[in-house]
Amino acid sequence: MQMQEFEDVVVPYSKEAVAVWLAEAQSRLSPVYTYRLCKSGKNKGRQVPVKPKTKTGNEKSYSLISSALTDILNEPEMDPWKRWKGWVPEVQEWVLATMDGVSIPPLSITHVPWTKALYYSARDADATIRIYPVLKHLTVNVGRPTL
Repeated sequence: MQMQEFEDVVVPYSKEAVAVWLAEAQSRLSPVYTYRLCKSGKNKGRQVPVKPKTKTGNEKSYSLISSALTDILNEPEMDPWKRWKGWVPEVQEWVLATMDGVSIPPLSITHVPWTKALYYSARDADATIRIYPVLKHLTVNVGRPTL
């Protein structure tokens, strides 16, 4: 019987939920481009994006979200919750406002597929049933109430 730690079971699936949340935040924070018809050069006759000329205020938030999303997808050891706590409150507030108050998803067993969560949750009961005879024998020998 192989016991597993809660974090070992939950973190990979919760990170997926965080990646989805970060991708949504990134799309909401992305700069809005306008398009114009290119009149010359290799893009002649095509619509090309025109970057905004003024700052929108969300450049820092967008940069942090983009780098966090890239890191969570490329670095398995990256802790997105630790990174979120390291951001200044103004950036957190900006992102939360952009995400309609929905915060970064916490570690949760609800992110784990049902079959894996069921297997994980049944392991404690399985272990208890397996050691019940030993526990019963110990309680009898020390004069404790029976199990």
